[in-house]
Amino acid sequence: ESLLAAIKDKDSDVRQAAIASLGRIRDPNAIGTLVLALVDADTNVRHAAASAELRQAERSRSDRHHDRKRRYRSACQGCAGR
Repeated sequence: ESLLAAIKDKDSDVRQAAIASLGRIRDPNAIGTLVLALVDADTNVRHAAASAELRQAERSRSDRHHDRKRRYRSACQGCAGR
């Protein structure tokens, strides 16, 4: 919650740090907040938001890839005795 409050701070350095932190922890619940930060008045805040969004997307893609591999392995385990 304190990160979400910091994103509304008047100081752009505080907003930028909060956005960067949200990107590092990759909280999927923060996506809406990150999207809003993409239109911040400060260029550095917008850049931090874009970087954080990219991290979220990379993690999501990686998670989906690992999920597919797990499902494949699970399905193939039953095929070994055939």
